[in-house]
Amino acid sequence: MALALTARGYTVVGLDGSASAIATAKRAAAERGLTTASFAQADITSFGGYDGRFSTIMDSGLFHALPIDRRQDYLTSIHRAAAPGASLFILAFGPIPSTAGRPTGPSGFTEAQLRGAVSTVWEVRPAPTRPRKGQRSLRDRLRNSTGERVA
Repeated sequence: MALALTARGYTVVGLDGSASAIATAKRAAAERGLTTASFAQADITSFGGYDGRFSTIMDSGLFHALPIDRRQDYLTSIHRAAAPGASLFILAFGPIPSTAGRPTGPSGFTEAQLRGAVSTVWEVRPAPTRPRKGQRSLRDRLRNSTGERVA
């Protein structure tokens, strides 16, 4: 998602705990000539150095993958990095059934559980279901340079 947004003209900072993921992202950005993307390795549950910096924070599959006992730390860290009035968008799994008493995937949430966790730090408002007049949908705005949808 970071590379697609950068290709659309946004300035993007990507943080990841994996050094190899950061190296891959940096290499891909350089190969595509994307100069407004930066990437850094960080513990996403306790990172610093970005206080008040971000107007938009996008979580694409991270929150539900974190250990349950670290999720609140994550929300606090990204809230600290958010500028006043910033928006947070989270793409997370819903509840995933278990097989023989064992989970079959990441620990998902119901909408109420996600709202409850996030609202301890953020103001939660419903996302618009369709674009406002004159705006394109987020999905249409997130097409890569070949016209393929990335979201």
